Amino acid sequence: MTIVDFMRLVGEIRNNCGLECTDPNYYIFIHKELKRATVSNTGYICMSDVAYILVVCAYNWKNMGYVNTSLTQLLMVDKDFNPVDEIPFGVWNFKGLQFTTFPYQWYSA
Repeated sequence: MTIVDFMRLVGEIRNNCGLECTDPNYYIFIHKELKRATVSNTGYICMSDVAYILVVCAYNWKNMGYVNTSLTQLLMVDKDFNPVDEIPFGVWNFKGLQFTTFPYQWYSA
């Protein structure tokens, strides 16, 4: 998959996820040695040292008239932009990020 196809896929997932997504998306670039990550809101960095990318977006949710913002993971891909279900970290696998919102809170947790 090319970078153009990847950005198009991110847009399609974002538009069809059923959430009121807000700009920008956040891209978490996990580097090859799996010991550091870089976060970008443009989606563009030098890819020579990148092993995986997680795409996260902010979205608005409402509770009792209050509008709150939380985050959700949209996509996880390898360095060639192929979607993956998990990232191997030695003896364990990373399966994704989860952010919590509670229906009776007036703010994001």
